[in-house]
Amino acid sequence: MRFFLYTNAQSPGPEADTRIIEALVEQSLVADRSGFEGIALTEHHFDNYNTYGNAFMMASYLAPQLTQATLLLALTVPATQNPIELAERANLLDQLTKGRAVIGVGPGSSPVEFAGLGRDHATRHAAMDEALDVAQRAWKLKQDTEPLTYSTAYDHGEVTGRIMPAPYGGKEHPRLARGTLSNDGFRWAAARGWPVFFGRYPAPQIAAKLALYRTALEENGHSPEVIEEALRWSFVQKMVYVADTDEQALADLIEPVRFYQSLIGRAFPKPKGDHVGEGVDVRKALGAAAGDPREFLDAAAFYGSPDTVAKKIEELAPTGLQNLACHMYFGDMAVEKVNRSMELFVNEVMPRFTDR
Repeated sequence: MRFFLYTNAQSPGPEADTRIIEALVEQSLVADRSGFEGIALTEHHFDNYNTYGNAFMMASYLAPQLTQATLLLALTVPATQNPIELAERANLLDQLTKGRAVIGVGPGSSPVEFAGLGRDHATRHAAMDEALDVAQRAWKLKQDTEPLTYSTAYDHGEVTGRIMPAPYGGKEHPRLARGTLSNDGFRWAAARGWPVFFGRYPAPQIAAKLALYRTALEENGHSPEVIEEALRWSFVQKMVYVADTDEQALADLIEPVRFYQSLIGRAFPKPKGDHVGEGVDVRKALGAAAGDPREFLDAAAFYGSPDTVAKKIEELAPTGLQNLACHMYFGDMAVEKVNRSMELFVNEVMPRFTDR
């Protein structure tokens, strides 16, 4: 099992933004030095659900400070971006990280964010596919090829020349992944040979989804090398909190989880149909449908003493999962408690898996 740090800290308001961003940066650097193999960055707007908002900018700031960890965008939302600018930003991040980047994409799920960015939430899946099609055609451009004329629901233009800079190492485009909660999304990623980023399912569902994904990778005729690489960068996200005892962990988490749940309710209002599409209710998938904090934690988190958390991670072994993305700073929890949790995780949990 490999471990990534998943950075998505909520903010109570503008007066807290600076201290939260500073804490996230420091925790990312500690994670890099401590053997976390990835730093995952999210993209959310307007609703206090993610303090830094722009995953590309945050990744660019972290890139020169990291010594070994890969930066994973989890996720950027093509449906809300100009596809040519998306291709350019992805290439630049690939250069700044010397190829240690994976650009995860997804359709997005918060109606609040789509409304604020002037996009139609109902057409987000089609808009994502449309934007990615343009970006992938743009990545193929050479300086002396014919111009690329493109038109989407929101953007149009003609690109004469190439996307600058080129991606790192001479490849056609940066490494790409798909964020999804649905079986259709897993099949979509498998058709392209991309990793999948998903979250918070219990072990039996993780096993079922990864089995479906592996089968789809094989049915699409991908080589063993492509399948191995796709599985190597696929991850499940869970909240992770370690304290000296199970009782202390639960006591520490109740209020942060209540705050977190309030923001989930704001960002993802109770759906009339579904927010993710493809038959998935994002509130249920995120554990946010649970009203009681304890019920939420049991669905969404690994928490407790080092022994308890290690046992919960061990239960993932039969699923075939290779990476756990640990969401450790959430709900505006006191930074000292988050840092102590990370210390216990690094010193008493990680070695049980990384030293094998």
